[in-house]
Amino acid sequence: FALVRFPTSLDDPKHIYEVPFGNIQRHADGKEVPAQRWGAMVEKDSGIGITIANSHTYSYSGYDNGIALTLLRSSYQPDPFPEMGRHKIRYSVYLSHDWTPAKATRFGLSFNALLIPFRAQKKDGDRPSELSFLSVKPSSVLVTAFKKAEDANGTILRLFEASGKNCIATIKSERGIDKAYEIDPIERSSSKKCIEFSEDTLLKIEMDPYEIKSILLTFP
Repeated sequence: FALVRFPTSLDDPKHIYEVPFGNIQRHADGKEVPAQRWGAMVEKDSGIGITIANSHTYSYSGYDNGIALTLLRSSYQPDPFPEMGRHKIRYSVYLSHDWTPAKATRFGLSFNALLIPFRAQKKDGDRPSELSFLSVKPSSVLVTAFKKAEDANGTILRLFEASGKNCIATIKSERGIDKAYEIDPIERSSSKKCIEFSEDTLLKIEMDPYEIKSILLTFP
């Protein structure tokens, strides 16, 4: 059994952990609890927080004014030596003076989805040197999927409101948006609901706290 502890001087902090498409507050009693990409401690009055992101361990424990990340936890049956060998464990620490669940979730996502660089040849053209095919605002709304639709012509955009607050999500595509439909999570065509919008490059959608929305987009 191996863990790494992060003692702090935070005053009466809350211990918060990521769960699928949300977060949960748990007691700081030293017991191991499951979490996804991050666990955090947040001072109740000041909003100062520390977030510990992990890449594959998924187990934390809270104690007084500290938090611990479990690195290895060996069982003894049926394999008496399950964790023998060399291990490479990645984790990262994020400090914030105005902690929010959305910032912690974005930090956990970025830590687990590293950029993959590649070398490209320079070519002449009239496109700008920097361009975003798709952008979503505010920062509390996260893109969790952008993929080809399973049984329809178009692309699925899945959004998640991570701050626990109502907001208006603004989706912008430099290519332009032809049509947009709100659909259910399993992309059933019977659930399609047309979304009206006035600008061909800008789409606005109301999001409830911690809501997940799937949008079927078609482009010109």
